[in-house]
Amino acid sequence: PEGDAAAYVALSVSSRAYAYEAVVILAAPLEVAAPHISPLAGRLERIDAHSCLMRTGANVLSHLALHLAALGFDFRVQEPPELTAELERMSQRLARAVVQSA
Repeated sequence: PEGDAAAYVALSVSSRAYAYEAVVILAAPLEVAAPHISPLAGRLERIDAHSCLMRTGANVLSHLALHLAALGFDFRVQEPPELTAELERMSQRLARAVVQSA
């Protein structure tokens, strides 16, 4: 691989080892997001003073959706499109749970 060997290994461990690779934009500065995301869970790249890009992965889409939701930051999915569909299914399931639990 070209470039930084450590960066290549971090990316390979955090996303390329999984069935689903995701790229998301977090609505948080890199300095705020980094303490919440292990290098084994995702690789972060600065976009600007207010957001960063996260590359991550999982073998099960619902696990990936849950992981992103649990970070506590607003985010926008860049890829894969299946993740957006899974987030929609999860949001509907959670909304039903709220209504049924009220």
